[in-house]
Amino acid sequence: MANVVIGSRTLTTDPMRMTMVRAEKSCAHVQTYDSVAYFSWGTTLIGKEILLEWPVMDAAEFAALQAIFEADAPITFNPNDGVVTDTYTVEMTSLTGDYWRGRGTSISDTRKNVKMTLLILAVTGT
Repeated sequence: MANVVIGSRTLTTDPMRMTMVRAEKSCAHVQTYDSVAYFSWGTTLIGKEILLEWPVMDAAEFAALQAIFEADAPITFNPNDGVVTDTYTVEMTSLTGDYWRGRGTSISDTRKNVKMTLLILAVTGT
């Protein structure tokens, strides 16, 4: 199975955790005097946030993702998870992490607790 692709970047390490890419129901309800009114607009992927997490990431990989984040433009996301075959147009809304300051590592070598949030704007196909 191929690695996750974000923009033009094929990641060297797949995320340890990732939100399932599946449609969610858009619905609401309102309590009435003696019942409840229920409204449903069906299921959709548009507007869903996907959280990707890595316990450890190479600093160069993080820097490449930071450059994509700072470009502030829609990008392509291919989860390559072996289940979903679609690709998506997404916006990277968040990218965070910590410096790793452990024994034998330099602050410039590694990042830890890396989290990225992608907002699905469109399903672009297989």
